[in-house]
Amino acid sequence: MQRIKDLVKSSFALRATVICMTAMLVSIAVIALALNLTVYEIKIDDNGNTATYKVYSKTVKGAFAEAGIELKEGDELSAELNASVRDYSEITITRAKTVIVALNDKEQTVHTTSKTVNEMVEKLGIPLGDTNLLLTDGETPISENLKVEIIAKIYREVKETESIPYETKSVANNTMKKGIENVKTAGVNGEKVKTYKVLEHNGQVIEKQMVSEEVTKKPVTKVVEYGTVVAAITNRGNTTARNNETKSSSPAQSSSTSAQSGGSATKANGTISYSKVLEMTAYSYTGGGLTASGSPCAVGRVAVDPKVIPLGTRLYIEAWDGSSWTYGYAVAADTGGAIKGNKIDLYRNTETECRNFGVRKAKVYVLN
Repeated sequence: MQRIKDLVKSSFALRATVICMTAMLVSIAVIALALNLTVYEIKIDDNGNTATYKVYSKTVKGAFAEAGIELKEGDELSAELNASVRDYSEITITRAKTVIVALNDKEQTVHTTSKTVNEMVEKLGIPLGDTNLLLTDGETPISENLKVEIIAKIYREVKETESIPYETKSVANNTMKKGIENVKTAGVNGEKVKTYKVLEHNGQVIEKQMVSEEVTKKPVTKVVEYGTVVAAITNRGNTTARNNETKSSSPAQSSSTSAQSGGSATKANGTISYSKVLEMTAYSYTGGGLTASGSPCAVGRVAVDPKVIPLGTRLYIEAWDGSSWTYGYAVAADTGGAIKGNKIDLYRNTETECRNFGVRKAKVYVLN
């Protein structure tokens, strides 16, 4: 009997234990279910569009799946996908834009969240400077399907020939009439060769840098002579001589010739014997050439009016006062269209002498 009592008592104890264990398992299951059915509220900013979502997922990735938000290549998040939703009250999505990068004409598609071209190129790690050249403006904002062009800096050498203009130099010539010019040396342009480094793309010059410059032909300066002599028509008429119009005296201008009878006179270089003395207006000329008698023009050969003094006549010429100037011995060897009557033209070597002499009153001895 006691044995039966012990058996019954043992059965009740076992049942109580089973019931207790079952209750514990049910409690654990209920708690687990409650935890799994907890609702999380999260705010998501999708590229500027903000919305609040209630989700049961514990991870950011699960929350996005529940909210129906898809992520594409290159999109950036302010949270890790495997992070707990409870760690964030708001998550920001920055959507990537598709950009075509043409590097040396080879195109590749890039998904980027960069704001400008410069920022994108830097993130991509594409070297610029001496290696590559960014053709697209670096400050260009990134937009959908923007094409960015980058080329390698490969230069070619180009030589260009340029003309060097000659200079013109003016030189005074005191043997030429004022207002007359003469090209003494013709001007010749020079040449120089410039060497450039040229960077081209699609047939257009992108960069051009001068490396060196060499003068291959020096220019020749053009030399122009200009006359400084004030011109006056010589009384001889048929020469290119020049006279100074300033008179040192007032010679007689009458058409008749004043004459004195012959005799002899003592001069500094000896005694002369003459047939007559003529009072004449003396001019001077220069320029070379031949005289009317065929001999070369030279000092001592003078132009006369053959009706007054025959060609070949030996003369002695000096100032009318006999002391202020002396021309000396001369031969009537030349004529002139303007040399008429009591006029005589004295040959001199230079135009300066002619200008200095001007027009003077002369005493002309006709020698025996």
